[in-house]
Formats: sequence, structure tokens, C-alpha cells
Amino acid sequence: MFGLLAPTFSMDEEAKIAARKALVAGKLGEMWARLDAILADKEYFVADRLTVADVAVFSMAGTLASGWLSGVDKGMFRAYPRVQAHREMMAALPQVREFYAGLSEGTKEAYTTMGIDVAAYSSPAKQQQGATA
Repeated sequence: MFGLLAPTFSMDEEAKIAARKALVAGKLGEMWARLDAILADKEYFVADRLTVADVAVFSMAGTLASGWLSGVDKGMFRAYPRVQAHREMMAALPQVREFYAGLSEGTKEAYTTMGIDVAAYSSPAKQQQGATA
């Protein structure tokens, strides 16, 4: 996912937004559709229990829906209901909630300065309410 997005970081803002929208409509969208399909008949991505794959997908999805990336709709996961349900399950885990609650005030302030709601980053329901970034 980040390999697809990497070239967009050096683009001017208008080109960056257009390129990211195209990626979400194309290759990134296809990737998330495949991940959504994997969850059609199971709760976790790789095994019958939580693995690093689940954490990785949660992290990647959180980045896309966080508002950090201009041109990426914060509500993009409405199109992938199983991935969205997985994100909600992951965000509800005590360890995940503890991690976000434990961020230093400086980190939270830095996120806020960039326009990122730390609470929403760990709460997929809040991200779904967000507007296009």
C-alpha cells in the first residue's frame, strides 16, 4: 500500500490529490476489496485468532482513514463493510485502546496540529463520520 502512495508525496498538492483519488478508485480499492472478501467467512485475516496480519491491516486502514493523506476520503471504508467491522473489533481491544490512550501529550498535540483527531484514529466509527480529506 505505501509503495503505491510513495510517489504521491513529492507531487504538488493538486497532482497529489488527483493521484491518490485515482489509487483509491483503482489499485488501492482493489486491494481493500480483496481484503474485504477474505473476511467473508472468518473473523481474522490469517488464522482463527488475532495475528500480526490483523494489526498490520488495522494500522494501514487507520492511516488511510486518519485524514493524514489529502485526496483520500476518510470514510472510504464504508465500501468495505467487513474490513470496517474488523477495524471496529480491533479498535475495541483493550490493548489498542490503551495504546492510543497512552500517547504522550506532545504526540497528541502534534497530531492535532496536523488536523488529526487521535480519538478518531483509533475509533473507526468516528472516521466514518469524517468528510473527504
